[in-house]
Amino acid sequence: TMQHRVTHLKTLGVQISLDDFGTGYSSLSYLHQFPLNTLKIDRSFVHQMISDPQCRAIIESITLMAHKLGMDVIAEGVETEEELEFLRNHVGCEQIQGFLISPAVAPEEISQRLYEQRLPAPFPTEDAIVSHLTFMGPQ
Repeated sequence: TMQHRVTHLKTLGVQISLDDFGTGYSSLSYLHQFPLNTLKIDRSFVHQMISDPQCRAIIESITLMAHKLGMDVIAEGVETEEELEFLRNHVGCEQIQGFLISPAVAPEEISQRLYEQRLPAPFPTEDAIVSHLTFMGPQ
């Protein structure tokens, strides 16, 4: 079954994320069925959170639930400093993805970019990036 396969990957040290949480095929039952490390909040909530109190409440609730279940949270689609500030200071979101930080980068380019920007460790190595699996649910 899919649950056994994902659990096996977890025992091999692969970090498991549930992508686009709150939309599409993501389901609360996955939180119980699969050994997840991270929930990725869908960008549709992030884009509207500054102007829409309901989106803010959804993001806050997802983050609280994930933390209570021992998971980290990644907010997808962060594009403004205002979004970053809200996620960091009011929600407690550990990680973000989005054009505010960088467009998508191929794993082989990461080391070079870190060197060019002289960013200090610890940043994920290519091996760590490859060992992180994002679970998108049945398609």
